Amino acid sequence: MGAFVYGFTRHGVMVQLQLRPPTDKEWAEMLGAIEARSKTLKSALAVVRGEGGPSSKQREALARVLKSARPDLKFALVTDSVLVRGVLTAMNWLAGKGSTTAAFAGSDLEGAFDYLLLTPDEKAAARDVLRTLESGSPEQVAKTH
Repeated sequence: MGAFVYGFTRHGVMVQLQLRPPTDKEWAEMLGAIEARSKTLKSALAVVRGEGGPSSKQREALARVLKSARPDLKFALVTDSVLVRGVLTAMNWLAGKGSTTAAFAGSDLEGAFDYLLLTPDEKAAARDVLRTLESGSPEQVAKTH
């Protein structure tokens, strides 16, 4: 399993799993994936285990992509880290996205799904992608991109 991986459901939900802060290369690839799917991307879910988040440079790049590609994209962050939830607040200020982003405790995945307005089928698909990211081989993770 990678330390910063992501995948997409067939419904257009991006699911990210972060075990450590992403490298600039990983972040740029993820931003490219958002841009490439900007017309079909419904929402994004990030599950962060542990401390640390994107760097200030990475947050600024994300804000630029979201402003140009998907200013209406709903985003939910699931983490027990108060620090990481604070990073989301900073990203909201940069992107002006306070009404489309929310943070949830690590035990509240269902609350994040509800915030993103996912249907039961979309929730099941997002859980499947998350399970693949958490336990999958690099080949399985690559298939979810």
